[in-house]
This record gives sequence, C-alpha cells and structure tokens, in this order.
Amino acid sequence: MTKRKKILLVSAIALVIVLSSAIVAISAQGLWPTLLRSGKSLGYKDAVFGYDGTIYFFHDGELSSIGEGGDTMPKYAPLVSPDHKQILYQHSVYDYEDCVTMVIGVMGFDGKVIRQITIDNTFSNNIVGMEWLDNKHVGVTTHVNPSTGEYFIFDIVTGKEVSREVGYAFAMIPNSQNVIHAANLPHWSPLDEYHSFVVGEKTVYTVKDLNVALGTPVFDTEVKQVAFIEKAYLSDRESIRLIIADFDLDSLTLTPTVEIDVPEDVSGYLMFDENNQACFVNVDQKVFFNKDLGKFEYVQIENDLIVTQERYPDLFGAIKEKFGFGNSETKTLEEEFADIMNVTMLP
Repeated sequence: MTKRKKILLVSAIALVIVLSSAIVAISAQGLWPTLLRSGKSLGYKDAVFGYDGTIYFFHDGELSSIGEGGDTMPKYAPLVSPDHKQILYQHSVYDYEDCVTMVIGVMGFDGKVIRQITIDNTFSNNIVGMEWLDNKHVGVTTHVNPSTGEYFIFDIVTGKEVSREVGYAFAMIPNSQNVIHAANLPHWSPLDEYHSFVVGEKTVYTVKDLNVALGTPVFDTEVKQVAFIEKAYLSDRESIRLIIADFDLDSLTLTPTVEIDVPEDVSGYLMFDENNQACFVNVDQKVFFNKDLGKFEYVQIENDLIVTQERYPDLFGAIKEKFGFGNSETKTLEEEFADIMNVTMLP
C-alpha cells in the first residue's frame, strides 16, 4: 500500500461515520462532501451503525438492535436514507451457499424489511459500495475484476433495475439522470489505449498520456465544475494530477481549467468546499490549489466529523457497555471500536 491516498482515512481511535441531514441533496458523492463544507455535525446525538452482522440504533441514550425479528440474515454497511425513514444494507456474498449471491435490502426503523434486491451476478462477484441517490433510488457499485466494476441503479419501490454501467470511477451527475464514469479498460487491454470518462455513449474527457487512470469525479453545488484526479501507473514513481474543469450540464461538455501535479504530502477526500473551490480534506486539514498564486495552500479547519469518545461520550459508553468493549485479552479498545461499521449520525 502506498502512503499516498486520495480517500479520507481515519485513525483507529475514531469511528468512520456518515452524517445525515434532511436538507442535504444526495448524489453519487454521498453525504461527505456536503457536510465537510461546514465541518460540523450540528450537535447530532442519535446514530445508526452496524456491528457483527446486526444493525443498531442509538436514540435518547439507549442502544437497541433493528430488524432481528424479520430477515435473520446478517446485515452490513447500513446507510440511512435522506429522509431518515429507511436503512439500506447489504448481505455478505458468503451468506449464501454454492454460488456468489449479491443481495441488498431496505428496511424501516421498526425493523420491517421493505425491499430485498438480488443483483445480477453474470459478471460481478461482490458489492464494493452503496449510496442513496434519493429516497426512492439507490446506487450500487460491484466488483468484476481488479480494473472493472459495474454500477447499478435500483428503484427500491418496485425493486427493478433502472440502469447499469460498466467501467470504474462511477458518479451520479447531480440534477440529472446521468452517470459519468471511466470507460471499461481492463488491465489486460493493449498498453496503447487511453482512459476516458463517458456519459452514456458520449466520451466527455480523455487523458493525454498512456498508463494514466482516472479517479471518481466530484461536482460543485451548482454543477458547473467537476474535479478528479489522474494517477499514473506502470512507472517508477506513482504520480497524481488534479484536474479541475468547467462543466456544462446541458451539453455534457467538460473543459479543463486546472491541470496540476499534486504534492507528495497531500492526501484526503477530494471535494468542493463552501466556496465551490476544489480541495482535499483530511480530518482537520484542507488543501486547495490557489490559481492566483499558482500553488497549493494548506489550511487548518475545525472538523468534528470524526466520532471520538471525547465528542460523543454517550454513544461510546453505550457501545462499550453493550458489547463489553475494554475487556478483551487480544484486542485493544481502539481495535474493538474499529469493528463498528458505517456510523451514521442523526439529528
């Protein structure tokens, strides 16, 4: 594993969380970019999370399980819908015998299963990501091979597949029905082929150099800019380049305005901040490219998005009591908390 990462990494003493807000517009970028703009959890106290195949709800200081009386199959990676009324989850492919079976489900906070969907496994063999697109649609990214995935959109009311894309680096374009993604270019493809972003049948961007892969694109709040990274491979030194481009939603055209190499010490979650400025955010640091000065600038920010014992003592205390954390002879307390999955803080 390289030391350079373009996703938000959280230390072992904190829980990885997703924050939920009724006013947040959900896109393929998820909740992180919107909430990182403020860096605040707005005093959220309730929480939903997964642990050992069970989904739990922390409310008014009490911790209880959800859905044990209905579908008894283990449930993982819970995600709360934008309206806070439904929970998306997945089953492990290993819960089923004899074949790879990918199943997602949606249930209410009363534990009643609203919908279960079995994902076509003709090409895919595992679920690697899920997200709410709105209160009726979810996006699911699956694994085909090390260089290829599929992206499914499902209507959870009907259970039907709405669309399906093949490639990698998938993102729903906000305020549209379109998915942008890197075209399928398997790792065994000829070395003289270039990676491209496509929307439907239209190619909207192609890298200039061979052996350069694309990162998942993110959009600003007005859907007038898009940012992504290019990562060189098959070279002595892995290099990463930041691309910021003007984006026209009507014509689906992408015009780069910034193309700059990212310094070695920059890591974090690529997003647009409250000023619609592309930046990398890593816990309490924001790094952005200053066009006027022609260089990256580093800014310390106040950020309480990471769930720590100091910030959420009631939640941590309830988890410790429920699961007996702190008494293991083989794991530290930090290692035990690291097993908690997808903590969603709720107002």
